[in-house]
Amino acid sequence: MNDNKRDNSNIETLGVTYLGNCIANSKYLHPVFQKDDKIPLFDGKIIIYKNTPFSINNYIGDLPVQIKTTTKFQNNKKSIYKSVKRKYLENYYNAKGVIYFYISFNNNQYYIFYSFLSQLKIQRYLKENKNNISVELSEFPKDNMTLFTNLIIEFYKETKCTANEIPFSLGDLQKLKNAGFDQLSINISTIGYKNPLDRLYDHPVYIHAKNTTIGIEITIDEKYFKFGRQENNPIKVNNKIYYNHIDIINDKDKVVYHFGKNIKFSLFEKINNTIKFNLSFNVSNVLNEKINDFDFFISLFKYKIFYIGDVEYIFPISEEEWNKDNGNLSLSILKESLDYYIDIKDTFDILNIKKALDFSNLDESSKINLRFLINGIKYNRSQNVNNHKDENIIKNLKISNLWIRIIMVRQNDGKYLIENYFNVNLTGFYPSQYNKDIFIPISPFLFLETEDFIKLSNINYDNIYNSFLIIPDNDEYFQ
Repeated sequence: MNDNKRDNSNIETLGVTYLGNCIANSKYLHPVFQKDDKIPLFDGKIIIYKNTPFSINNYIGDLPVQIKTTTKFQNNKKSIYKSVKRKYLENYYNAKGVIYFYISFNNNQYYIFYSFLSQLKIQRYLKENKNNISVELSEFPKDNMTLFTNLIIEFYKETKCTANEIPFSLGDLQKLKNAGFDQLSINISTIGYKNPLDRLYDHPVYIHAKNTTIGIEITIDEKYFKFGRQENNPIKVNNKIYYNHIDIINDKDKVVYHFGKNIKFSLFEKINNTIKFNLSFNVSNVLNEKINDFDFFISLFKYKIFYIGDVEYIFPISEEEWNKDNGNLSLSILKESLDYYIDIKDTFDILNIKKALDFSNLDESSKINLRFLINGIKYNRSQNVNNHKDENIIKNLKISNLWIRIIMVRQNDGKYLIENYFNVNLTGFYPSQYNKDIFIPISPFLFLETEDFIKLSNINYDNIYNSFLIIPDNDEYFQ
C-alpha cells in the first residue's frame, strides 16, 4: 500500500508500533503507547524499571510521551526543528516535562527524532513571544539503547526536581550563592558503561544547584562535560615564544591541544594503541593574531618539534598530509598569506595606524588600495596614478573600516611616490588681509576638516601640534 493513501489512524499505529519496538530493546524500559491518538495531552508513557523482570518490586516510575507521525518527511538528519503550539508547551511545563517524539516513514524506512522537554528547556522556549515555537529534535539513538536508557533515567530525576520560575545559568554563580544555593551537582546515570566517565562525553548532562539549608534543588543548565586544564607555560618553536599558555582538553577518545584561539591539534587513540592525528586551523580576523598563528603553524611543519615550557613534543603531521586535505589552506598559500599580513602590519606601523583593520569588510576596492599603499609606503615604489598631472595630490584612501590620508608626489618619470600625509614636511601659506602680495606661513594641517579628525585612522596629533610650534610669530596669523 502506498504510504500516501494510508489514513491518519493507520499512520499513527505504524509509527507508534515501530517506536515501541525500538524502546522495548532496553531491559529497563517498557513502552505503553496509545495507538488511536484519542488522549488529550499525551500519547502514553514509558515505564522505568530497575531491572527485569518488570514487576512492582523493580518499578521506578514513568514518563509521559507525545508522539507525532507523518509520511511527509523522508530525509535522514542528525536534528530537525518542528513547530509546537505555545499552549502545548505550557501544558508540558505544568506536567513537569514530556518526551516529544516525531516519527516519519516512507517505504518502510523509519526516521525517529526526539527531545526531552524538561521544564528548564521549556522555560527557554517560552521566552519567544510566539504562538508557534520551533523546537529542536535530535536523531533517536536506536543503535545505542544504553545511552537512551540513561537519558530516560536522568530525565525522570529531572521531573522530580523543583522548577525555578527565575532561571539561573552557570554564569550566575554569585546570584545563586546570594539566593542561598550552596552546592552544585550533576544528574547522571551510567548503566551499561564500563567507565562511568564515558557517559559525560555522549550527551549533555543536567547541572543542579541545591540550597542545603531548606532542601530545594533546581536545574540551572544542560551542558557537555569536557575535562580540561590550562598550562601556563610558554609555547615555543625554534626558541620563539608564540603563546603564553595552552588549553588541553581530554575528551572521550582524544586529547585536544588549543594553541591560541584558532589552532587545534587532536590526538585520537584507536584500537591496538594506534594514534590518529587531526589538525584544524581557523583564520582569525585580528591582524596580530593572523601573523602569530600563521607563523606558528608554518613553523610546526618546518621544525617538527614544539615545546610546552621545557617539555619537547614531536609534531607528526607532514606537509604532504596537510596539503592533501586542505588545498585552500596549503602551506604555500599560508606562507604567501603570512608575507601579505606582515606587509600590512609594517605599512600600518609606518603610518602609525592603531585602529584594527576589519578583514570581514575587505572588498576588492579595499584590497586594491591596500596593495597600492603597501607598495608605496613600505617598499617606497613610485606608481602610476591615472588621469593626474599635478605635482602633489592629497587623497583619502578607504580600506575597509579605515580612512588613510596620503600625499602623492609626482616624479620626473610621471609616476608618484606615496607618503604619509602627516609625516611629510609640508608648508602652507595664507595671503595677508592687509597686503595680498604677502603670504603668511601657516600650518598645512589647518586645511583639515572636522570630518577628517573624526574618520582618519593615521592622524598624528603630535605632528599637527609641532607644526604650529615651528611657525614664526605673526599677530595676524594667531588672530
